[in-house]
Amino acid sequence: MNESLVALFDLPHVHTKNKSVVIDRLETMAREGHQNFQVVSDFDMTLTKYYVNGKRGCTCHAISEDGGELPPSFTTEAHAIRDTYYPIEISPDYTMEQKIQSMIEWWSKAHDLLIKYDMREHMIPKMVKKVPIVLRDGHQWLLDVLSKHKVPLLIFSAGLSNMIVEVFKQKATLPENLRVISNDMIFKDDKLCGFSEPLIHSFNKGRVAEHHLSVFNEISGRTNVLLLGDSTGDPNMIQGFPNARNCIKIGYLNYKEEELMEKYLDMYDMVLTGDKSLYAANVLIAEVLHIAAPPTI
Repeated sequence: MNESLVALFDLPHVHTKNKSVVIDRLETMAREGHQNFQVVSDFDMTLTKYYVNGKRGCTCHAISEDGGELPPSFTTEAHAIRDTYYPIEISPDYTMEQKIQSMIEWWSKAHDLLIKYDMREHMIPKMVKKVPIVLRDGHQWLLDVLSKHKVPLLIFSAGLSNMIVEVFKQKATLPENLRVISNDMIFKDDKLCGFSEPLIHSFNKGRVAEHHLSVFNEISGRTNVLLLGDSTGDPNMIQGFPNARNCIKIGYLNYKEEELMEKYLDMYDMVLTGDKSLYAANVLIAEVLHIAAPPTI
């Protein structure tokens, strides 16, 4: 192990239940090389910051709410929908079946609302430019290194693919090795007329792989996966990769740290608190690719 990796486990915001398991899996990944390696990541609050200037950062869906292109009544209705369903998403008092049904209702109502208020494709760049959505520090190192070594980066998001792509265009780069699987807004003559199917919400990411075979066939031979997420549903993204033999899961715990820590440690191999950068992921990537670790961020 290089010095950066050894020091990583001693950082106060890095938490692991079984350090040796992480190291063993990482050594296997490094031994089998970049040709068998891929990175799978959520987008909202994983690649993006949870807090921006002391306030909650923007999500893909919230870009349309805060982007200033749709009327205030749209934002009012969207917030009412969110306030109804978000507590269900994070509550321990609902069964997974109940949560899934509620997420389908939430996403469907949010998408119908965009159509109702005549969302237009030309609005997207303007919206993204206005809102507080910020990629975590270290994102460009991650993008550049994965691109250079031809390691696929698959963003698996319950957000909106059109917004995600625009964020990368404006705030980073859009490398050829990047693939986005998310809810696609379908436009005709600039007018929003529908969304891709099946609907992707926070708890079904691992079950929609069969609908994106062209993407998954490209990476099916890559058996080592570094997975990045922030929700309790994100670890299940690995279900979409039946050939994955070796996976390290990194989770960003963005709220209720003390209350949720044990739960997150049961789901993720490494849990990061304090809304930190992508440094931990980048150190692991450097180890797999046998390159120098990035500067500490």
